[in-house]
Amino acid sequence: MDKVVDIYEDVEHRSREACFLYGGSISHHHGVGKLRKRFMAKTASPINTTFLDGIKTSIDPKNIFAANNTIYRDEEEKSNDIDHKV
Repeated sequence: MDKVVDIYEDVEHRSREACFLYGGSISHHHGVGKLRKRFMAKTASPINTTFLDGIKTSIDPKNIFAANNTIYRDEEEKSNDIDHKV
């Protein structure tokens, strides 16, 4: 089963990269979520990330709501996600 997830993530990643190449975005009817947050830096400015992080810290400091969606908890998590290889 892990291999299936890895393959899906690889297809998702390559598809998103192709979309960006031609001006697409990561919009989705359920939001960015966990799978697409690795693409946020390519579709939103750094001020957007700072803004979201500030709101999240102020409103949900214990990360109860939408846990780990859209923004990374720390640089290690970001690095592990972005560097993920199949």
